[in-house]
Amino acid sequence: MAIRGRKTTGKNKLFTLVLIFIPIVFFFVLELGLRLADYGEPYPLFTQARENPDYLMSNHTSLMQRFLGRYDSYLPLTESNTSYFLKNKPDHAFRIFVHGGSTAVGFPYGAGASIGLVLGQRLRQTFPDRLIEIVDTSMHGIGSYAIRDMVDEVIEQQPDAVLIYAGHNEYLGAMGVGSTLALGTAIPYPLLHALKLAYLALKKIRTFQLLEGFLLPVPSEQPAASVAATDQGRLSGVDELSKAQSIAFGSDAYRQGLRQFESNLSFILDRYSNAGIPVFIGTLVSNIRDQEPLLSNIARHVDVAQWSGLYQLAMESYQAQRYNEALSGVEHLIALDAQNADAHFLQAHVLDALGQYPKAYASYSMARDLDQMRFRAPDAFNGIIKRAAAQHGATIIDFEKIFRSYSPHFLVGYNLMLEYLHPTDQGYFLLSDGFHDGLQEAGMIGDWLHAVPDEEALRAMPLTEAERWKGKYIVAEVTSSLPLLTPRPMPKQESYDFEERLGFQLSRKGSENRKNDLALLMTHYREQHDDDNVLKISLTLADSFPFDAQAQYEASLALTKAGRLQQAIQYLERAVRYGSRQEYATALDQAKKRLM
Repeated sequence: MAIRGRKTTGKNKLFTLVLIFIPIVFFFVLELGLRLADYGEPYPLFTQARENPDYLMSNHTSLMQRFLGRYDSYLPLTESNTSYFLKNKPDHAFRIFVHGGSTAVGFPYGAGASIGLVLGQRLRQTFPDRLIEIVDTSMHGIGSYAIRDMVDEVIEQQPDAVLIYAGHNEYLGAMGVGSTLALGTAIPYPLLHALKLAYLALKKIRTFQLLEGFLLPVPSEQPAASVAATDQGRLSGVDELSKAQSIAFGSDAYRQGLRQFESNLSFILDRYSNAGIPVFIGTLVSNIRDQEPLLSNIARHVDVAQWSGLYQLAMESYQAQRYNEALSGVEHLIALDAQNADAHFLQAHVLDALGQYPKAYASYSMARDLDQMRFRAPDAFNGIIKRAAAQHGATIIDFEKIFRSYSPHFLVGYNLMLEYLHPTDQGYFLLSDGFHDGLQEAGMIGDWLHAVPDEEALRAMPLTEAERWKGKYIVAEVTSSLPLLTPRPMPKQESYDFEERLGFQLSRKGSENRKNDLALLMTHYREQHDDDNVLKISLTLADSFPFDAQAQYEASLALTKAGRLQQAIQYLERAVRYGSRQEYATALDQAKKRLM
């Protein structure tokens, strides 16, 4: 009987193993079959450039599908900057990766204001003997989960430095607390965090993509919209990414945003630190002086009619310049409802008018933090950034301090911000300049004896006049269409010249082919004999498309005319490498002889 029992037990174990292995084998075969059938997407961060097999390119289409999945109906016009870099990194290359959201991308202007392009051109002028590669992984709407998921792929590409400006999308961006990809906010944070990470891991498995295709409906095709209308949809919360608009200060959802940002940022910095890669990370800045709270609710325990009446009286006193009376009234409002963003914003304006600027700054900051429409990161995020950087040896670039130092009474408003958080052209220069100075102070790349001065770098900023007009039109349309945002004036069409017309067109349809747009501008500036802008455009084209031999050659001609012969030689060498025209080799030979 004992022997028979052991045989039965052995059969049960075998049967159990078979039951376990059948689904494993089934899913393995299914996954293999789906891959052989080329179903789904591998979602690589970098792919081989179609134009030249020597180069890899940042794959932003993959990024959109990978991090935003089927909830991307507004994303065909979402801006991102495709970067090309050599598959095999040369010894003389210095490779920098940029992480971030729409600000890092350069919204609403475009690539000409982006951190990567502005910084890259300045560094190439400082180090003409080095190959400076800036790889931009930034994209509209992504947050810390997306950056966390990129880290290992970035490390594989041997970066010499990583720049990060991110945090404003943590609540209403992709996989943010209030987005539809957040998987719900009622789930305890540790489990929710694990589910999000599992989702990112499973997203790359074809079987999971097949199941997702069955379970989630495919969005209906949307008619083409302007860039401004697209961003309007994102800001108003009517698109799929922002169903949960109200996130109160100190609420569970608010604290969840802090925890996920801190956890992901710590992971990101730890990963780069262990790989020996220096990281430069910026604190976050937004418009606190001129952007009123986007969503401010009166507390449930407060009599709404009474509170609204008192607020109106305080506002009337402020508008009549009876500031002490207004201050007394607003202090009473805050005593009734300490978490009302509108009350703190009015208090800030009163203190500002009284010349009490440090107190005004505190009230403006509190109004932003209490704003329940969380498009602007609260001040707590900068504390998280500073602590994480100190813990993992990253370098802090204190952009909040830098922007304040360039603002009247140290209060950031429309002087450096277009609307609620996207900078003006000067503000975008300050972002690239901050990272530039951080790299210089760290002694990276090489000898900084010929560093480009700030004034010269600002004049040479690759932002075109057409892109400036594009930004003005987008901001005016977005802010005038949404009651939540403070309206910005529509540009006056006085001359309506070529650059403004092109800017207007770009604001309506986006840049379907930026290379063609730049070529149009190049022709225009040549006809105007505008050598400075010809140089700016030619460098942008050559840097954006490093395998385009003619673009390299034309950049070398503009550089030679500007007296930057050593830098011109590097572009001529690329022209010779990727082109067969004899004039490239002749020009290179002549340039080297002149330099001797």
